Amino acid sequence: MEVINVGISEYLPDQYQLFNNFHVQAVVGDGMRHVVPVERMSDKPMWIYEYKFFFWLSYYNQYEEINRIVYDGILDIVLVKTKETPFIPEDIFKLIPGLTKNKMEYA
Repeated sequence: MEVINVGISEYLPDQYQLFNNFHVQAVVGDGMRHVVPVERMSDKPMWIYEYKFFFWLSYYNQYEEINRIVYDGILDIVLVKTKETPFIPEDIFKLIPGLTKNKMEYA
């Protein structure tokens, strides 16, 4: 099975709960596919992601990255859940670099 995040996460305010939900829905061996903007787009997303966000998210949650493609300002990445562990605490999640609120539109 695969948990798929295509075109929704960048518009939701509570990023911690969103990624926690992805983690809970996936079982060990499942892929979590994220297709997200890595630059400001014309449709004005609330959040902009950088690869380092997914790198550190993987590190803290013991995911394995199996695929990463960047094209036209979009990051398409697949992370696999390798262990059944609780999602990281919110205070640590908020310290992960590479997740930036789009201040131009959502100050």
